[in-house]
Amino acid sequence: MVEKNRALLLQFDDPANVDALLSLPGRLLRRVQEADKGGHDDAALVATALAIELLINAPIRVDNLASLRWEGHFRRSRLGRDHVIHLAISGDEIKNSEPFEMELPKGCVDFLDLYLETFRPRLTPVPSPWLFPGYGGARRSTVCFSRYISKLI
Repeated sequence: MVEKNRALLLQFDDPANVDALLSLPGRLLRRVQEADKGGHDDAALVATALAIELLINAPIRVDNLASLRWEGHFRRSRLGRDHVIHLAISGDEIKNSEPFEMELPKGCVDFLDLYLETFRPRLTPVPSPWLFPGYGGARRSTVCFSRYISKLI
């Protein structure tokens, strides 16, 4: 590991920093819910909070995160109140060619459901296959998405 990365990771030797990172998505969501004006900016903040939540729970590359499609990468394996959702990315979409699949934790599923129902529709006025649509419904730029997530953290 290069020295720069080692230095960045040192901050996570402090349990307070770990707790702050792990609780960040929920804190951001609550902040928006308390003062939600129903606009694009609030929805974009919740989208980024969900992106962080997914990265905390599912160790995927930001390029894969930006490429997620609700109807292509998420699978419900149980219906009803206690539904289960799996995140599945095929090997041809992953840098190491190994398929990725995992059941998302309940809190992450609840966050995803809320985002899809309340916030995602505000991000683009046109239909879009992307979980995190960019301007005009296009796929978000990996570089811009990564920078925005880093800046928010």
